[in-house]
Amino acid sequence: MEIERANAVMTPQPVEGRKHIEIQTEKYLEEVTDLVSECEAYTQTDPFMDRPESPVFLPAKSGIDVAVQIEEDLFNFDFEVDPILEVLIGKTLEQSMLEVMQEEEMQNIAEAQRQFEQVRNERLNETQRLEAEERRRNEEKDRRKQQERERLQREHQVKEKLSSRSFAKSFLSNLETNVFNSLEQQGFFYDVVHREVETGFMPWLVSVVQDKVEEKKKVRVVVDDLIKSTLRQMMATSEQARIDREKREIEQARLEKIRLEELQKKKAEEEEKARIELSLKLEQKPEDADENADEDD
Repeated sequence: MEIERANAVMTPQPVEGRKHIEIQTEKYLEEVTDLVSECEAYTQTDPFMDRPESPVFLPAKSGIDVAVQIEEDLFNFDFEVDPILEVLIGKTLEQSMLEVMQEEEMQNIAEAQRQFEQVRNERLNETQRLEAEERRRNEEKDRRKQQERERLQREHQVKEKLSSRSFAKSFLSNLETNVFNSLEQQGFFYDVVHREVETGFMPWLVSVVQDKVEEKKKVRVVVDDLIKSTLRQMMATSEQARIDREKREIEQARLEKIRLEELQKKKAEEEEKARIELSLKLEQKPEDADENADEDD
């Protein structure tokens, strides 16, 4: 009622043959119906979603509205209403298209979500099946290993029992003979002559042999020293002979070098002498030719 009263105050009375109607001039259109359609919707959001954009700040209206009453018609309604209707219809169609596109997008998102859930469930089932199969395989492998270990342990125990039994049997069968042999080896049963040989004769023989061996070692050492000294003298003599031979070769090479230098020097002097003689002969030939020419004249 207050809105109608304010509109009645601000809007002049229509002219004859026209009437006023209520239209929406807000930025976003709102469907006016008796029954508002309602539906329930649920959405699940992930944690830590981005904060939505803040709404545009619209300052509150301030001041006093003032109206002016005009008695005459200042505008042509039919002409002036066309842009308004075009804007309203365009905005309505645009809003309708957006809503339709949004509905289609929501349907596509729902279909994609359904397909994704189906694929994920299939993969999850396949993964669970593979995990169960791998778990059964590992359990079977562990059971087989345990059985093999038990079998090897039983075989080892049986082998130990058999070896113990055979050892005990063989040990007890020759126990008496082994005891007497052991006592005999330890010296409880011995031959007097054999003991005398071992305790008296053998040590004396070993000491005599050692003395003889030591004497032979000393003789060998003396002979080795003589041989080494003789070899050193022979090596020193051969080394001195080699040095003398090298000195003679060096002296012969030096004399040969001096002789070659003298021969080369003599040869160079002969060549120089021959060259001088040749140059003199060449100088005399033109003079003889001039004398012969004078005689002919």
